[in-house]
Amino acid sequence: MADALTASVAPSSQKKALGWRKPAGWVLMTAVPTAVWFAPLDLQASAKHAIAITLFMIIGWAFEVLDPGLIGILGCYLFWALGVAKVDVAFSGFADDTAWFVVGAILFGAMAERSGLARRIAYS
Repeated sequence: MADALTASVAPSSQKKALGWRKPAGWVLMTAVPTAVWFAPLDLQASAKHAIAITLFMIIGWAFEVLDPGLIGILGCYLFWALGVAKVDVAFSGFADDTAWFVVGAILFGAMAERSGLARRIAYS
């Protein structure tokens, strides 16, 4: 059991080697979308801006700069705040009951695990 535990923990040298990801992600996450936003491309402005915001989100997810959920919400907000999409379109994924049901189920599961209720029910 102890061997499995120590094998799952990455050595500190490996963690230091991956320390470049977040700073590089921050730079790329701001520079690439900004370059696309102001690039003289033969596209409509709203399409070019949508591509820039999408690149912001993809780079943020790829380099794990922030929590993936936070980047997703931030992307939806940017679509709305920068005038690329209307609020009902930008946040339409959250308007469905299914998304909120899944969020509620995850929260109930987290509460049961953190409070110990799930373990008490399992052992009773």
